[in-house]
Amino acid sequence: MEIFESPLNGLRRVCANSFRCVPQSGYDLLDCAYVIAACALSALMLPSVVPVLSIDAFAHYNQMVLLHRTEAEHNAHSAIPDYYGNCFGWKERVQAVAHYFNTLPPEERQKSAICGHFYGQAGAIDHFGAALGLPKAIGDHHSYWYWGSRGYTGESVITLDVDLNYMQRHCASVTLVADPKVQWASPDWQKPICHCRNLDRDITKNWEALRHFD
Repeated sequence: MEIFESPLNGLRRVCANSFRCVPQSGYDLLDCAYVIAACALSALMLPSVVPVLSIDAFAHYNQMVLLHRTEAEHNAHSAIPDYYGNCFGWKERVQAVAHYFNTLPPEERQKSAICGHFYGQAGAIDHFGAALGLPKAIGDHHSYWYWGSRGYTGESVITLDVDLNYMQRHCASVTLVADPKVQWASPDWQKPICHCRNLDRDITKNWEALRHFD
């Protein structure tokens, strides 16, 4: 508690003097300087921890602030840090999948897997998709892999976050479903959404080998 006592007393003295710092001794001056510096630093850093700014204002703040940001992941970034960027784009991608999925014939919908190559994509399908008529997703990324292949074979797979060139090499045919770009969303999670028909491997039989951690 002693560590906070001196600055708090200094703040009381500042308030008691109508916000004028009138030190009576060297210790008073130190208290006053400490309180003012602490308040200034707190105000500077506040937008980094509390969403007090609009997203546009925060993006400008993030570029201007002298304290350079360090990202936790080595991937492409938007103009805002990943912890904000990862809040954008999920609903729009799920809506794009649902719009396409619900246009498929009923017999094809029944056998179509929706695969998120990144756990966030699969999680977004599960979170937003039920209300839009989508089945549970499958995902081969990190611990999402433990939910399994749900019995899908690979005859029909709608993919999120998979490279289009890769899909063209491994599918009998590939349809570009959508390529939504959402401002502020992390660029790495905005690859085209594709519909792969007749994947060159059985998903369920090869599920063990499909898991990845990158």
